[in-house]
Amino acid sequence: MMYLMWPGDFVADMAGLEAGSENRQVLRMFANTVFYSIVGIIVMLPFVL
Repeated sequence: MMYLMWPGDFVADMAGLEAGSENRQVLRMFANTVFYSIVGIIVMLPFVL
């Protein structure tokens, strides 16, 4: 399950945020939302066109 959080962890690590901080959690949530939204759009695009 942790591999699903990789995009957010990667972005938070690159930003230099400390593990366990609230700012890190917010950035992880945002990055994962953006990443998986893009993946979902790419996957669904052939079905709607």
